[in-house]
Amino acid sequence: MSNPSTQATLDRAQRLHLAGQFREAEAVYREMLALDPADATSRHLLGLLLYQQGRQAEGIELVSQTVQRFPDHAVFRFNFGSVLIESDPAAATEEFRRALALQPDYPDAMANLAVALCKQSKFEDAVVVSRLVLAQRPQSPATMFNLAQALRGQGEVAFSQQKYAEAADFFRQATSVNARNFDAHFGLAEALAAQSDPEAGDAYRQALSVKPDSFEGCIGLARWLDHHQHAEEARETYRRAIALRPDAMDAQSDLAALYGRAGFPDQAIAASQQILAVHPGHVHAAATLGAALSQTGKNEEAAKVLLEALERSKAADPLSPAMGEITSTDRTMLAGLLSNLFLLRHYEESYDPEKLFREQLTFGRIVDRQDPAQRFDLAPRETLRIGYVSGDFRRHAVASFIEPILANHDAGAFDIFCYSNTEVRDEITARLQGYAHHWKDIDNLPDDDVVKVIENDRIDILVDLSGHTGGNRLPVFGRKPAPVQVTYLGFPNSTGLPTMDYRISDSFADPVGLTERYHQEKIVRLPHGFYCYRPHDDAPAVTPSPANETGNVTFASLNVFRKISPMMMRLWARVLSKVPNSRLMMITHAGADGSVRAMFNEAGVSSDRLELVQRGRLVEYYERLARADIQLDTHPYSGHTTTCDCLWMGVPVITLAGNTSVSRSGVSVLSNIGHAELIANTAEKYVEIATRLANDLPRLGDLRQRLREDMARSPITNAKQITRDIEAAYQTMWRKKLAEASR
Repeated sequence: MSNPSTQATLDRAQRLHLAGQFREAEAVYREMLALDPADATSRHLLGLLLYQQGRQAEGIELVSQTVQRFPDHAVFRFNFGSVLIESDPAAATEEFRRALALQPDYPDAMANLAVALCKQSKFEDAVVVSRLVLAQRPQSPATMFNLAQALRGQGEVAFSQQKYAEAADFFRQATSVNARNFDAHFGLAEALAAQSDPEAGDAYRQALSVKPDSFEGCIGLARWLDHHQHAEEARETYRRAIALRPDAMDAQSDLAALYGRAGFPDQAIAASQQILAVHPGHVHAAATLGAALSQTGKNEEAAKVLLEALERSKAADPLSPAMGEITSTDRTMLAGLLSNLFLLRHYEESYDPEKLFREQLTFGRIVDRQDPAQRFDLAPRETLRIGYVSGDFRRHAVASFIEPILANHDAGAFDIFCYSNTEVRDEITARLQGYAHHWKDIDNLPDDDVVKVIENDRIDILVDLSGHTGGNRLPVFGRKPAPVQVTYLGFPNSTGLPTMDYRISDSFADPVGLTERYHQEKIVRLPHGFYCYRPHDDAPAVTPSPANETGNVTFASLNVFRKISPMMMRLWARVLSKVPNSRLMMITHAGADGSVRAMFNEAGVSSDRLELVQRGRLVEYYERLARADIQLDTHPYSGHTTTCDCLWMGVPVITLAGNTSVSRSGVSVLSNIGHAELIANTAEKYVEIATRLANDLPRLGDLRQRLREDMARSPITNAKQITRDIEAAYQTMWRKKLAEASR
């Protein structure tokens, strides 16, 4: 290239090339090659130009030819690596290494080497290389970006391995290197959220400050806010995400579900119906609609919605022999819908235990995936490993009943594992963590991973605390990760799982011979009751009997509205008719107030005798209990936590005993505290007991003062005794398992 005119022509071609005048530059390069086919520089530059124009194969071929002819040309090697970096990053890596071998002081080659390593997910090596380049070019934005990307890659790998703390550290380093790296900020937020770190919210907000129009950033922040009870801000952020992507049905469905949880079922119904009008097969929207309808007392309609969703699902027929062909996603979807349906069945006035049991058998067939070749370590041992699985290790009724058990377990005989399936962590969660020997959050883990965790922990007895309620992991139990599996507390019925060995109850909730036929599990009846009531820390002192002060009785129904069937309201109207000047304080849904008043009017009870209220804060709950004289229990789904709270506050509870577990929780509580006289076996007896008690104000006053003491002396508040009973049951289960294995 010593000819001045040739050099001038090449300079002109390069100027055209750099100016983006590619057609003109290409013409000059080809003219030079026509004059001198051996001109390697023109061939090389033409190859780069063609690559830039999108003619990659032709361009790479020309660049390759020059490298083959001049293998010791560092710049040619560098450029060859640069054109290979997208299509073959491994080959590009080799070219950059060769360029550096030829010219060690070559920062551009080192920088591109870092990029190529990132593309191969060799992030640790990329970080090392990027730091070396940064030492040479401390102010280079491109180098900072490369280092940030490499660190971000390390974070993503750690995140995928559930090493969330390590991931957060890498993402944090990446943001410190490049504060405008949205992906690093977002990755940091996701890693912090996976650890329930309160800083996650700020990390999402920082990511959105870098990229305000990021749908992923908005939906991530919305879900974090949602899970941490910042309902108002979550709603606004969901709306912001939906504005960015109006066709994002999952975001719309999340917003609908939030409406339901926040106590706005009408909005939840409208939002989920809107989604289903466009996407009839949207499972989450159907589940949300079912739950919201149930909140408003429309249980039959809710069940219909879920059944229609099941029929529309594209999964294989659950009753067909080809169950193994169902995908993991379909299996999870079906299991979730069926769980919602089963829960709703218990609220239905026409509750049919035979029908429900048949449906539950279908559920068992869907999630039963145990490995027949599975082997467990079955041997006598001094310490049994007990695993509790729950979606309610937080401020929740289940947490209040399991806390006394966890607090009183014999640490010498039982090693306690808690598997928490909730993203909501509060002060109750922290307290429960203090009782467990091992605590593991599983809400971010798919079923297969949870199974591996439990198997690796070598759990002897795995205990489900949710049943078919929200946050359950029953499909995990369908895999049989532990040799003995038990359901307890959360759901007053069978799970329908053949892999569930036992259900813990007592002889009042499940009398011998009454409910066995509706169970897959063997019922274990504890001798002193199976619930251990722990009064709320904020429960106030018992107040004087309101009726003794006013002369008029106030009945109450403080159970959730979905439990109140039309049959019960008609029964309560009969009670009010027999007790002059009495009133009924009742929790309803605001949208149902009109129909509730109309129903009582039809039964001859003036609506001015009704005090209809919505669920409120804890302090309001106790204020209402202070104004109540008699709690009227629901049927067929009787109260339990509310029943215990009422009795603790001196409010007697009238319950109607049924023939299934779900309608006998009140029977269990009242029998165990010595007040079986408040239990009715027929509707007529229910009315009679309530009427007689309401007309006996001295008796009401006496009960007001005695009930808390009766509960305090009863088995259901004796945490140590019930814990010993449960532990004895676990030991018996284990011995039976060993005996079976030795046959």
